[in-house]
Amino acid sequence: MDAELKALIEETWAEYKTFESLDVVKKVPPIMFVGDVDAYKQSEIKIITVALNPSKNGADPDVRAREFPEWFGIDNATLSKNPEKYLKGLQEYFEKDPATAYFRAFEPILNGMETNYYSPGKLGHESYHNRALHTDLCSQLTTEPNWGGLENDVKKSLAKTSSDLWIKLVKGLKPDLILVSFGTAYLKWLKLELCDGTKRVKDLRTWDKICEVPGKKPYIVNGLLHKIDLKQPPTGLIVHGRNSTFGQPFNTASGNKKEIGSNILRYMKDHGII
Repeated sequence: MDAELKALIEETWAEYKTFESLDVVKKVPPIMFVGDVDAYKQSEIKIITVALNPSKNGADPDVRAREFPEWFGIDNATLSKNPEKYLKGLQEYFEKDPATAYFRAFEPILNGMETNYYSPGKLGHESYHNRALHTDLCSQLTTEPNWGGLENDVKKSLAKTSSDLWIKLVKGLKPDLILVSFGTAYLKWLKLELCDGTKRVKDLRTWDKICEVPGKKPYIVNGLLHKIDLKQPPTGLIVHGRNSTFGQPFNTASGNKKEIGSNILRYMKDHGII
């Protein structure tokens, strides 16, 4: 484990300890990301997907045995002092019993870019050589209720520092593509360096339209170029598509999603990102 990742794990646990006394924070480990980060780093296309915070389904008492068996029987205080075991649990998430109902919404788009969360042939999913990671923007802490049901002052308190942790993670991962699908009010927490030298993610109307799925209410997929370092040319792309009322990402017919992924891939090639 490199020193940068180890330091970020320590910061993530420090964040948990700051807020663990809140009634809404569940007593499960913070989720810095999920997915095989080693396979991700070896991928030709590096993609991360983004939600707001871990699902309250992760507060199930059996979470360690079901989704993170590597952590089974280890209390949080002990796990926080064992970064290697903590990281292994995160990396093996998609090899065990992940929350497939949620990630299935992203998967066809990833497949359209020859990418998946899963290792080849795992759990009946399509096999691709590129591996994606999943992250949470506003908090790495599992809450109940989920993010949308939290009081505004709690949201602001959690997101103020947690979004900075997310930015540090992104700068370390250097993704080619950041795939988001949540309410536009949360775009302000994407504190990335933009090509005009600002850190303010602008109104979606100023983004490029990557593609449009026809329908009674056309489904628009927008993109915005950003930089990991302002001294460099554009190095990455943020892509946004609207979610459902219930928070399901990329709320359009599943049959269209692989084509959306293909369009994003074409846009990235046209703009020299990959």
